Amino acid sequence: MLLDFGITTFSMIIGSAYLAPFYAILIWVTVGYGMRYGSRYLGIATVLALVSLVFVVSLSDYWRGQPYVVATLFVTAIVVPLYAHILLTGTRDAYQAAAAANLAKSRFLAQASHDLRQPIHAISLFTACLRDGEIGAEEQEMVENIDRSLHSVAQLFRSLLDVATLDTGNVSPKVEVVELGPILKTIAEQNAEAARWAKVTLRVVPTRVRVHVDPSLLTVIVQNLVSNALKYGLAPAKWRAFSVYAANLSN
Repeated sequence: MLLDFGITTFSMIIGSAYLAPFYAILIWVTVGYGMRYGSRYLGIATVLALVSLVFVVSLSDYWRGQPYVVATLFVTAIVVPLYAHILLTGTRDAYQAAAAANLAKSRFLAQASHDLRQPIHAISLFTACLRDGEIGAEEQEMVENIDRSLHSVAQLFRSLLDVATLDTGNVSPKVEVVELGPILKTIAEQNAEAARWAKVTLRVVPTRVRVHVDPSLLTVIVQNLVSNALKYGLAPAKWRAFSVYAANLSN
């Protein structure tokens, strides 16, 4: 910092009017230190800039003969860093507010996912009781669909817990080799009832493709795609068919 201001000051002293544009470098160095290292360094750089101008005026006959110009230079050396300080303060406050909002969101997601697990567990117990009872084949299939849906919801809650720790950078995908066929089939079965209500044919093309992926994250992505297609597709009165193709995917 001292070297930067020293070279600029020396140039303005020996160059007089010819090197007067070096004043722009003086301001650039002052604001640059503030932008790079914060308001504290901006204040130090501003003081050094004013000291440099004092040396320039004291040691140069040319600058002593330009009182109005010198006054303008001093005012500019104060006003520009002050404005930069205001911008830095606003940016820092906005960053802190955003960080606080993200932290509050993460805490809410963690608490919500934790609290909602208990009723999900209770529902799974009820479905287990239904499965053990004397029910028909159609009802048994519905119970199985409920179980699969509950399992998917539990995975979504685990994903919410992962989102709650995203800001710390500790979440990493658990990549493994998985078959797409069973995942797509499970998603289709979970959405079968919704497709029936929407008068939609939900069809999965059989595949034996294996991919390196986090199965939980992939399930969430495809589940969202299918759910949005069922919700926001064409009018219910029209025939719709959704096919999930995986034949063109590779490892």
